[in-house]
Amino acid sequence: MRDDFTKRTITEIAKGVASAGGPHYNAAQTLEARRSKENGLWLCQNCGRLVDADPEKFTVDQLTRWKSDAQTRAFRELVASGAALAEELARVEATIAGDDRPHDAEFDTVFEKVRAAAATDLVTYRRGPMWSGDAIELTLRIDGDNEAPSFSISKLPLAVEVAPEVTIVAPPGTGKTTTLLQLAGHALNANSIVPLYFRLGDWSAGSTGLLASLYQRSAFKAISAGDISALAERGRLLLLLDGWNELTPDAHKRLRVEARRPDRCHNAAASA
Repeated sequence: MRDDFTKRTITEIAKGVASAGGPHYNAAQTLEARRSKENGLWLCQNCGRLVDADPEKFTVDQLTRWKSDAQTRAFRELVASGAALAEELARVEATIAGDDRPHDAEFDTVFEKVRAAAATDLVTYRRGPMWSGDAIELTLRIDGDNEAPSFSISKLPLAVEVAPEVTIVAPPGTGKTTTLLQLAGHALNANSIVPLYFRLGDWSAGSTGLLASLYQRSAFKAISAGDISALAERGRLLLLLDGWNELTPDAHKRLRVEARRPDRCHNAAASA
């Protein structure tokens, strides 16, 4: 981050250090949640001091709205920006890479192992009848934002890192499955986040948990729950959930619990 910016946590004090009695402190929050980047808010030094000094005015709800609004703006700029923002785009990309991928040989080994498994798994799905290797990438737009230019799926791997969830909505038969598989390919090429593809109709028919079903695939036989957790803790997993609209209400509830269990996974869902 820029030198004149410091990190504040939404429900705790500055710099992510647990301290009972600090501004916005929440005793019910776990230490891991308090220190996570999901609980972080980057502010300039002046604004950071104002927030810390007046927790009654700058409530948790207000800080959460600030972060949500900032994520929305960042997502828009990352997927639908023009040449004028190219320098800012590069800065954001470098910041994300520096924040999420510190030099750690052990973690890098795990990351590459899971990424290789995901790449092998993707080949399996691309052999299926739903995939067409010469399919043209769909042109996407941000729902409700008529002023934003359209963009291609190749813009999403970086953008999903600032958005907790992304939903791709289109009529049946327009290529949402192909689009998710294309997104998986772009994410693998970006080498920053590992895409895990799930066909929700198949998953909901069984009783196995979402991630537990992953280990039943041949590509992930050598991958452990610890490997997946290591990537989830650093926000290095992208769950691609195909067929959200096909699930029953009970399956929706079950999936929301499953998808959020690795606290720092990013989700991209396809829905009619």
